[in-house]
Parts: sequence; structure tokens; C-alpha cells
Amino acid sequence: MQNFPQPPIVAVVEDEDDLRENIIDLLQGWNYKAWGANSAEAFFRQLAVHQADVVLLDLGLPGEDGISVLKHLQQTNSYLFIIVSARGAAEDKNAALAAGAKAYFVKPVNFEKLLICIAELWQQHIVNQQGSVVWQLDTVNRALSAPNGDNISLTTNEYKLVAGLMTFPGHSFSKDEIIGFVWEHEQSWRNYHSVEVLLSRLRNKAMKQINQPLPIQSVQAVGLVFTGGATFI
Repeated sequence: MQNFPQPPIVAVVEDEDDLRENIIDLLQGWNYKAWGANSAEAFFRQLAVHQADVVLLDLGLPGEDGISVLKHLQQTNSYLFIIVSARGAAEDKNAALAAGAKAYFVKPVNFEKLLICIAELWQQHIVNQQGSVVWQLDTVNRALSAPNGDNISLTTNEYKLVAGLMTFPGHSFSKDEIIGFVWEHEQSWRNYHSVEVLLSRLRNKAMKQINQPLPIQSVQAVGLVFTGGATFI
């Protein structure tokens, strides 16, 4: 199996205890390392001893607010900031993005979209830092582009399979998860053999159309994992 960059370490800076712990639990359930702080001051203290790659940051913190945190650290260029705030006004969003935030979510946050955002920002960061080659999924034309630029046209179910796996590269999806995101509400009458048949056909198509294997690996007794660099266009 190819080596995939380690998932980011995520710091959650949020003064609402339940929300902070829920987000940390969610991240840890997806194999991210995560830790939390309930204020900017606590965040800076913990940052001295704990690593962070991605920072989920509330703006309305007690004491020093989130914009101040962004301005203080934006020159370091060491962290990917994602705002999770109750402030939905355009001026708040614009101020945060101008201060260095990469994305902005208004509470109540959609956790699925938040996870996707973290994965996509981290993958792009790896590409920018290391010049990694990536597979690109065209969400409009439903085509998969290999690192050399060759394209594979995808059927609806092939697209669902690839899109699901590419959402979290390096994460091993269980058989039930794969059946779910390919067939959604129809999974009750599907089984994993259907996935194996779909993947076999897709692998054969890839060899015929682009003459190279797909970076999709089977994990014994678990399911499947996308092992290449991945991005959506």
C-alpha cells in the first residue's frame, strides 16, 4: 500500500463545552488526533506543548476573541484556521477570511461538511507543501483524472464509490459504510459482493482507459481505502 500523509492534528477552540467535546469526539472517531481549549488564552498555553495543524476557532470567545487569534498567528503560516461561529454577518466572515481563515461555518454546524472541509484543506496543504501528485474528481462531469491528466468516465455508482473514498483519503471505510454511500437507501437489498463487482469493473475500465491501476486498496476484514492524493474540482 502506498504511504499517505498522516491526518492533521486538530485543535478545537470553543468556549461551549458540549459543542467542543462533541467535535473532538467526532474527529477522534475519524482517527484524527484532537484537543480542545475554551479560550484564546488557554489555546496559546496549550499550543506551547501540543502540536496543531488545523484549528477550529470560535470568534466569540471570552477574553481575547477569535479575530485577535487569527491576526496574532497569521504571520506564522503554520496553521489552517476554520471558523465555527454563531456570527453569520458578512462583515464577520470577511474579517475572518482577511485575517487568514481558510473556511467559515455558521452554527449550528453541519458536521459532515466540516469533516469534508478539514480533509480537503489538509490534502491541498500537503499538495502545496510537498508537490504531491493527486487524482482529481470532476464533480460536474463525473470523471476521474489521473495524475498524468488522463481521464476515466464514471457511471453514477462508480462516481459514488470513488467520491466516498476520496472524501477521506487514507481512511479505511467499512463494508457497511461503502454500501451506504453507493446505494444510500437501497443498501438493505445490497451486499458487499455488489461493491466488489462494481470495483472490479472500475479497475478494468481504468486499465483500458488510462493504462494504470487505481489507488484503491482492499483492507482485509475491513473494506476499502483510497491511498492516493485526492482533490475535487
